[in-house]
Amino acid sequence: NMASAAYQASIRVKVNLLKAVIKNINFPDLRVLAEQADPQAAFKTALLQVEAAIRRLERHISEVEADHSAWLEYIKQLRAAAEKANEASIYQTLAEAPDSFLIVISEAKNAYDDLVTAKLNLELHTARPTSLAGSVLTGNSTPA
Repeated sequence: NMASAAYQASIRVKVNLLKAVIKNINFPDLRVLAEQADPQAAFKTALLQVEAAIRRLERHISEVEADHSAWLEYIKQLRAAAEKANEASIYQTLAEAPDSFLIVISEAKNAYDDLVTAKLNLELHTARPTSLAGSVLTGNSTPA
């Protein structure tokens, strides 16, 4: 069936792209950033990178989920019982595979959650004023 093959191929390609996005995520090391000559700039740069990674991950997750939903709708609308059973069997085989697109989506969502946590941590650090030496400023003008 051509439609079925098209859904499978599209999901396969998009899942591979999603895997590559997950693999290429760089989680910032807050200690390394804090030790930079200009920690505020380092934290802000890392924050922008994390925000870009979040957007990229969201886009790739939604593309795989859209194909997944379209394939399920396609299976539902099949009229012939044999054709529907065959397509459901193909779906089940792919969904239950060790490297299933459902597992990759779950891994991507976990990575997304970790990126959101990293973003929150970076936002906390960028909100804190620091001296040029990287020390957190106290209420008076001397570094802590």
